[in-house]
Amino acid sequence: MKKSACLILTAFVAGCQIVSAQSYKNDTIARRSVVIERDYTPTIKNVEKLEINPIITEPEIKKSDVSYSEQVPLLKPDYEVNKWPAAAIHLQQNSYKKGYALLGFGLYGTALGDLYYPIVDDASQRLTFDTHIHGLFGNTQRQWITNFGLNYLKRLDAFDLNIGAYFKRNGFNYYGVTGSYFNTYNVNYKDSTNNFINFGLKAGIKSKGDAETIAYKANVEYNNFTPGTGLGEQKIHINANIDLPIGEHRLGLNIDDYNLFYSKYNGQQLYPNHSIVGVNPYFDLKGEQWSVRLGLKDYFSINGNDKSTHLMPDIAAQIDLTKTVNLYAGLTGQYDVNSMQKITDENPYIDPTLRVDDSYAPIKIFGGLKFSPTSGLLLDGSVAYTSYNKQYFYFNQLNSIDASLALINTIMSTDYYLNRLQPKFDVLYDKAKLVTASFNAGYNWKDKIFAHFNARYNSWDTKTLTKAWMKPTTEIEFGGEAKVTRNIFINANYYYGGGRYAYIGTLDDATKMKAINDLSLGASYSYSDWLTAFVRLNNVFGTKYQTWYGYNSLGLNWQIGAAVSF
Repeated sequence: MKKSACLILTAFVAGCQIVSAQSYKNDTIARRSVVIERDYTPTIKNVEKLEINPIITEPEIKKSDVSYSEQVPLLKPDYEVNKWPAAAIHLQQNSYKKGYALLGFGLYGTALGDLYYPIVDDASQRLTFDTHIHGLFGNTQRQWITNFGLNYLKRLDAFDLNIGAYFKRNGFNYYGVTGSYFNTYNVNYKDSTNNFINFGLKAGIKSKGDAETIAYKANVEYNNFTPGTGLGEQKIHINANIDLPIGEHRLGLNIDDYNLFYSKYNGQQLYPNHSIVGVNPYFDLKGEQWSVRLGLKDYFSINGNDKSTHLMPDIAAQIDLTKTVNLYAGLTGQYDVNSMQKITDENPYIDPTLRVDDSYAPIKIFGGLKFSPTSGLLLDGSVAYTSYNKQYFYFNQLNSIDASLALINTIMSTDYYLNRLQPKFDVLYDKAKLVTASFNAGYNWKDKIFAHFNARYNSWDTKTLTKAWMKPTTEIEFGGEAKVTRNIFINANYYYGGGRYAYIGTLDDATKMKAINDLSLGASYSYSDWLTAFVRLNNVFGTKYQTWYGYNSLGLNWQIGAAVSF
């Protein structure tokens, strides 16, 4: 009854918000160069995260006018190997060619494919269907990902309306038993499989108008997470914003509402239903050379009988010291809702019956300097301090062995066989402080050569844990893309992640993980304005690194394929 009431109330609120407020801009490009960028590295962990968006495979549109006013994106704290694509596939599309299809295959039984089809696309509306598949059928690693999306955009006078639906399935096996202390006596985890299905509906509206009018937007999403084995979850997420002009300044309010409902597992209710409401009032002040935000964020959580509030500042400022130098700083905080959908996208090998507690950082202080010494070049250096009241860290589950092996322990006077690791992960919680120093650079030369460099140093200080388990200390990533001729494009990307440790329980406490040292190369050739061929080389050095302890990456591997536009 309570669950039904919550669903009815949430639907009512969503309906009210949708009547007054979206998420897509008009597509007025008559001729465009579509760059299909996909990470097809067939290491299971490295499959791209399944963003909650009905458009799963819509192409990125690169405009010829490049703006350098925005900050170069920082590396994500929870890194993802090969976050940059191994090759870009360029399709020179005329206005009458708006869809594309891609097929490819590679070493270790990899298969990949994309389809983006505009069913209707005119000045007033757009209806698109898309799908993405990715398969890996090796002797050890096996995975099959299938995504489908249907999205409708209606352009009205006062606002844009967007509605859509998606289906995503990720099937895989728990093959990660490479390393010390794994339990290989009773279970063949190479043949142990699972699958996660996400089915969702999404709708949103966004107002139109200039800076002197009231701006509003609202989005509502329903997602049903169903595992083959594990804990099921239904999520309703509502996000809304209203922004009022006050002279040159803006007064606004953000609302962020999550409602999570959990199914029973083996007849038991492992977790109570969970609701979170976030409120963020703010006042944006703006001058000719500066801007300041003054705000406050508060997330109120109801988890069964447990109720708590989480206050955080929301203060940020930036100033243009010169036309090419920008100084920025801020004092804020962060509250992350760790739904089953989010966590299994991050680490599919998590215990599927575990619901990870939400993360809360009441204080985050940051500051940096952006500098553009010459046209096309942007440099960005920053430092940040984050204090977590509760942060999670992954570790391999421990499995106590049977009595016969325990007897061997007694005879041999050793505890070597007492506990063994499993290729599934649990989490440890701790208070933690994180200091980061980052440097980022991006360069564009006449839209023919694109290059980037990102470096980040992370210094973790945990209160009770020995290490910040499986978090990298040093991250370096750089790469580039070049237009060699009118029809040939080449691409290279390199990533290094070092200073990671895995927790192995009562055995030796910790083991240092091999540094990630990954180079990817790629090229594409446009035979015509509708046909493009591509080739990729991944993990050129053949390094057997592990993103998650026990799970070896593939060695050197390749993919080839072709894409057509229509």
